[in-house]
Order: sequence, then C-alpha cells, then structure tokens
Amino acid sequence: MAGIPRGFARGISRELMTGAEVGGRFERVVADGPIAAAALLLLARSRRVVYNAHNLESGFRSGLSTGQRDYGDPERLQAFERKIMTGASETWLPTFRDMREAATVAPGATLRYVPNVVDVRAISPVPPSGAGRVLFLADFSYEPNRNAARLLVNDVMPRLWKINPAARLALVGRSPEFSDDVDRRIEVLGFVEDLDGQYAMSDCAVVPLLEGGGSPLKLIEALAYGLPVVATPLAASGLEAAKAGIHYVEAYGPGPLAESLASVLGGEGAEIGPRGRELVEAEYSIEALASLLARSNESPR
Repeated sequence: MAGIPRGFARGISRELMTGAEVGGRFERVVADGPIAAAALLLLARSRRVVYNAHNLESGFRSGLSTGQRDYGDPERLQAFERKIMTGASETWLPTFRDMREAATVAPGATLRYVPNVVDVRAISPVPPSGAGRVLFLADFSYEPNRNAARLLVNDVMPRLWKINPAARLALVGRSPEFSDDVDRRIEVLGFVEDLDGQYAMSDCAVVPLLEGGGSPLKLIEALAYGLPVVATPLAASGLEAAKAGIHYVEAYGPGPLAESLASVLGGEGAEIGPRGRELVEAEYSIEALASLLARSNESPR
C-alpha cells in the first residue's frame, strides 16, 4: 500500500524499526540495503538516516520473481528507489556506474561513492593448489548466483572436461540447489565455516555472473586471496580499477569460460593472482576506503 514492492516489503519488521528508533544516542543510522531503508522511511524524517545501497536495484531486478519475492515492474521499482534515496540524508553507492544511474532515477538525492571493500589484512594469500579445482563461492539464495551456478554445472564444466577431464568444481555457500546426482567432479558443499581452507584447496576462482549489479564482494574477496580469477565482464564491471588480462581473466559464454579456466588450470597467467591481490590492497581494502573518505571529506555529490 505504501508503494514498496512485495520482495522488499516482506522483510520489514517492527523489531527493526523499534531498534533504530531507540538508538537515539547515535549521530546517524545506516540502513544496510533496501529493506532496512524502507523500514526507516518514517525515521528518516527526523533523524539522519544513510541508505547503504549495495547496487541500484532498478538496474537489474525489474520483473524478477522468485516465489513470493516480487519486485514489480520497472516504473514501480524506480519509484520505490526514488522514495528511499530522496528520503535518506545520503545514499552510498559502490560503483560510479551506480552513481550515474542513481542520479537519473533520483535527481536531487545526495549521493556518495563508497566502494565495497574487504578486510584484506585478515586474508593471507594462497598459491594455486595444483589439484585442478575451480571455486565458485556465493550465496545461492540470490537468484543471479543460482543462475551462474547452473551455467557452470550445465554448460561450462562439460566443455572444460573435454579439455581437462580431471578438473573439479566446488560450489561453496548457503542454499545450493544441486543434489548428489551431479557429476562426481562437482563438490556441492553449501555453507562452510573455513573459507581459507576452500581457497587453499583451489587453483582458481570463477565469478560467472550474467546478471546483477554493484560490485560483487565474492570477486573482491577472491582477488584478495591471490588466486587467478576468471570473471565475466558484468561481474568485473563494478570494479572500475580492475583491468582484464592484468588483474583477472575475462570470459563470457560457456565456451570462452571453459577455455579460460583450462588455461588457468594449466598454469597460464600465474602472475595475475598476485596482481589481483595488489589491486584490492590499493583500492578495495578497509584502509583504502578510509583514505578515500578522508580525501573526499567535502560534501558528497
């Protein structure tokens, strides 16, 4: 009734709103994602609420529906985003592409570039294991990640096995949809406690996204571990500082993805992994973000 698409409205709770209202001692409240931002629309009238947007939702969610998660038509979704961005005192966006699109969707909204980062210092780089293992680590409850996993299992790996029959694929993350009847060379591990161990057992990481927005944390994290990363153009497009062939291997489509994975597993491009690690240290670490915000302490755009 308030114009919030069902896919977001279903996550709003009284407890969330009450928790924000009693936090009066804080200078600002950061609403992490559209559900929290929608829940805090009323609070934003009297308090400084910052909307931390992981991506521009209307850029890719229009028309998506999984079960009851209905995000509405493009006009409804854009109207919703306009409402939360103009209602917030400030909106943080992780890519310059999102900044440009958000300025079109919500003219007059206060926007700030705040890239996604990881705690690089807490991640020790690992060498390729030599086991022929490809790692895809993601939250498979998210539709673009599920579709990417299907692409790997159904289209990419059969092509890769024609080149390298011993290659293996590990799907790590919550809510994987594949059962035990997949090829024995595919490990469907689901949620695990030890990510360091998963990277240490792998030779490369793959981020085969064909849809979605923002800058994937899974890509930044994989680069931080120092392994070679094979990614689609869409997956890497949110990392403006990353260059294909230098910091990661770019491939699009089942055939090129399989060929690129075969090359990496064969030892080609060994220098890409360390250069990817250097990139995230310089651009996508907590320290890099702190330095960026200190340099841009003037009013946001």
